[in-house]
Amino acid sequence: MQAEITPSVAGAATKAKLLASALAAAWFLSYCDRVNLSVAAIAMQAEFGWTETTKGWVMGSVFVGYIASQLAGGALVLRFGAAPVVSLGVIGFSVATLATPAAASHSLALLITVRIILGAFEGVVIPATYSLVGSWAGANERARLIAIVASGATLGAPGGLMASGFLAASVGWQAVFYVFGGLGFVWGLLWIVITGKGIQRKPSTSGQESSRPKRAAGARASLQRFLTHPALWAAAVAKFGLNWIVYVFIAWLPSYYSATQGAAITTSAVLSALPWISMTLMLHMSALRADRMLVSGIDPTLVRKIMQSIGIGGGVVFLLLAPFATSPLLAVTFTCAATGFLAFCFSGADAAMLDMAVRYRGLVGGFANALGNFPGIIAIPLIGWSIDATGSYSAGFVCSAVVGLASLGMWLRYGTAKQIFE
Repeated sequence: MQAEITPSVAGAATKAKLLASALAAAWFLSYCDRVNLSVAAIAMQAEFGWTETTKGWVMGSVFVGYIASQLAGGALVLRFGAAPVVSLGVIGFSVATLATPAAASHSLALLITVRIILGAFEGVVIPATYSLVGSWAGANERARLIAIVASGATLGAPGGLMASGFLAASVGWQAVFYVFGGLGFVWGLLWIVITGKGIQRKPSTSGQESSRPKRAAGARASLQRFLTHPALWAAAVAKFGLNWIVYVFIAWLPSYYSATQGAAITTSAVLSALPWISMTLMLHMSALRADRMLVSGIDPTLVRKIMQSIGIGGGVVFLLLAPFATSPLLAVTFTCAATGFLAFCFSGADAAMLDMAVRYRGLVGGFANALGNFPGIIAIPLIGWSIDATGSYSAGFVCSAVVGLASLGMWLRYGTAKQIFE
């Protein structure tokens, strides 16, 4: 593992924000490379004769690799350091994005294979991100830095959707993948500049963090204890419930607006982008509130559970209202409200994962995200099947609400923001 050099406290906050912004850009590209297929698939479906079920499997295939590489990414972080793993991931998924048009023209099987490879490279970025952010942020700062990084995802979704809609309509669906794939190499050059002197650990400036023992009692866990600890599973299930709803929106909103509201491809892309702008705004508001609650002395576990409850509870209410939208305006209002509430979850279980470990943050994040991203494989094709079977999106939205509420129950029962692993 790379040696760490501790910088002076002066300027540490600025360095942490620069790091978080660079990671946000990586997440932005990752989500662009994921959602661009949601828009391009409308034209690809017509060209290649896909059913809705086939389209769902194509869009969901990226999560096979994404899930499979999470724990491997955590292990790579321990071996080589987090910054090189981020570089590997971004360059890798950018190459796969560039290869997507050729793969689609060759065969469905090759297209799905390339999307799985793309997902595998995206997956290693996540545990590396948790490791970097956790080491640079004190306990009372983590929600805000997570909000900066997660903004890359929530802006990547609308940015990717709108840009993809424009490119697909004006140039052709192939351009969607060439443009975003090329941007990954630009990011790689910038990342080399930012990390030229190494990304090192920030000295803690949080009293809460510095008062924590370097190794909690019993923190060195065996693999069996790690994999069976209820708090780890609670975090993973919480991520599962959040992602089920988020991925249904990411993958199917363009098709939803096109099929149910009669929106053209460019209009559908713009309408689908608005909920993610709502989520981005609420990410920072909820993070600021969560960090202020911690500073005021409220128990961290209680803070994380309150944030998760607001996120899932509010998100489910408006998710259930979405099938009753009778106009594009109502549909956008309900989906924007749903994603706005879901943003609170990033100051809930997501932030708690950074509190649960120090050295093994990457593995904790990798495990939780591995299980938490199974909705990409399950939910996206399931929605496609339900549309083919019922001709409606209602059943998929109701199912998503049930999954979200079940995950919240698990988090409230077993979740924690205490350090339980080394």
